[in-house]
Amino acid sequence: MCKEVKARILNFTRGGEDVLIKKVFGDFDINNSGALTIDEVTSMVAKLQISVERKYVRPFFKVLDKDNSGSVEFNEFEEFLKA
Repeated sequence: MCKEVKARILNFTRGGEDVLIKKVFGDFDINNSGALTIDEVTSMVAKLQISVERKYVRPFFKVLDKDNSGSVEFNEFEEFLKA
């Protein structure tokens, strides 16, 4: 699932242009908190039209949430895309 999410997001951002990555992140940050919650990541996966059971979203979320804060900040999102 990680590779598929990365590929679809990078497709939107034309290879990872910083300005577009920020826009995509902002689009997924529904509550405008500056970080993605598990619910927002679940919504992101659905918007990317990736069919996956919710139980698989949590392990993916943990991959994104490198600092284990319970949310995915922009730097973590960007690091995931550029890795």
